[in-house]
Amino acid sequence: MHYLGVDGCRAGWLCVGLDAENHWAVSIYEHFDEFWHRWRGAKQILVDIPIGLRDEGDERTCDREARMKIGARRSSVFPAPCRKALAARSYEEASYV
Repeated sequence: MHYLGVDGCRAGWLCVGLDAENHWAVSIYEHFDEFWHRWRGAKQILVDIPIGLRDEGDERTCDREARMKIGARRSSVFPAPCRKALAARSYEEASYV
């Protein structure tokens, strides 16, 4: 596979790959490191996960710009949590933060 897209799912990580001849395949990896060890040599890997969490402010500039760029699908760009939310002891506490 030359190009891969990967997203978190209940079973782990859902991966869709495309090879040089435009053949595609779907697979699921329980852990991201399994996916990474198998496909780290791919030409391009797109991972649906926020990178670079904000320390303060309402939202990241990249998320705001992505929503503007994709228009009608803007609701598919989910807000990334702030760093403080990662230390919360419960979902309710994280939501409050």
